[in-house]
Amino acid sequence: MASPLGEAGAALAAADEVRILTEKVDSLAALVMAQNAVLERVAGILAAQTVNRIQERAIRAAIGRRAKELCQREGLEPRDWTRPTPERMMAEAIRHTLRELTGARAAADIPARMYDAAMRHVTEWDYPGAIRRIRKEMGA
Repeated sequence: MASPLGEAGAALAAADEVRILTEKVDSLAALVMAQNAVLERVAGILAAQTVNRIQERAIRAAIGRRAKELCQREGLEPRDWTRPTPERMMAEAIRHTLRELTGARAAADIPARMYDAAMRHVTEWDYPGAIRRIRKEMGA
């Protein structure tokens, strides 16, 4: 049979182990919280960076080129000068979907990290519903 002193010593040793483990967990939690704070700052910095002027101009030029390509492909030409041209309507439809994709109100507000995705979206844009609506509005 174990002596009461032996059991008390084992209980003290177990309590000491628990205390040490608790201190280690607390220090790890503090380290994780510090890393999270750093990551949040970095994410904020990255989110605040927008495309530069050259990239903005490239996006706007790509939108114009794509609108012109689609209008030529669809055979859309201006009927009269009182309405917007099909190219402007097509460009607006492209800008609209680009705003939905990036959450930016203008080309200058697109996050820098989304520049490649935005350019790919513009060059591949081909929404039949939007094109059909523009054809209908133009009376073609």
